[in-house]
Amino acid sequence: NTWTILTANCTKPNNMSNASGEWIFCMMAGKVAAEATGTDDWDLFAEAGDDVGTGNFTVNGKGMNWYGEISTAATAPFGDVDNDSGFADNTNEITDISVNYISNGDYDQQVKSDAIWTGSSETADYDATGACSSGQEFSLMAYISDTFGSAVQVDTTGVSIDNTGTITDEDGDDATTNTLWLRIALVFSNDSYSGNIVYIIADN
Repeated sequence: NTWTILTANCTKPNNMSNASGEWIFCMMAGKVAAEATGTDDWDLFAEAGDDVGTGNFTVNGKGMNWYGEISTAATAPFGDVDNDSGFADNTNEITDISVNYISNGDYDQQVKSDAIWTGSSETADYDATGACSSGQEFSLMAYISDTFGSAVQVDTTGVSIDNTGTITDEDGDDATTNTLWLRIALVFSNDSYSGNIVYIIADN
């Protein structure tokens, strides 16, 4: 449970012998406390009691911002790749990339790539069109499974591969079949290149 009492921000009256006083009870909502916008809202009720009696307070109509969290420990080693190859089923393909999504509302799964990948002596330029018509250009396609016919062209800002995510539990939803396809240009220097392929969770 990720609901948290923020003890350092909670206060009580200086004189506990008085008949009344101000209490501040501060807490942080959990990661999957449901997003509330528009006509949806949260209502809060608090009650305090002692050996004399009780007192309570109600707050109505509060919103809850969208929250999203993503994690993956996966790497995507394509290994040896032939010049002028890729963007075909079972060609330069990596599958079973696992990503965990946690959200308190609807979310969109996205992917992006670094604009430049680096090798020990060369660099490669990302082509968001997928054509790879110039030397040292490479490109990626991605999808939530290994269905090549549904793959989408990856860019450097974030492209959706599945926008149907809904509120999760606190353990999140595991997407374990994410797949990538790589394409490289006809003219491409032999080197070992590396760069970041970033999986994104976005409000939907």
